[in-house]
Amino acid sequence: MKITINGKEKSIEEKFNTLSNILSLFGKDGDYFAVAINNNFIPKHQYENQKIKEGDVIEIVTPHPGG
Repeated sequence: MKITINGKEKSIEEKFNTLSNILSLFGKDGDYFAVAINNNFIPKHQYENQKIKEGDVIEIVTPHPGG
């Protein structure tokens, strides 16, 4: 399955079909980031059940101090 993560196209196996699995696959654990799929914010409590499908665009945003 092909998806886009932060502007880069990725090919992943179909078994990684939840947002939680994809975040783990790419080393994103913890509380210091937010995720949007196809421009829709996804609350953390939905990561485990949020299905990912072919062509989805995922943005993972982390805060940066400064300004």
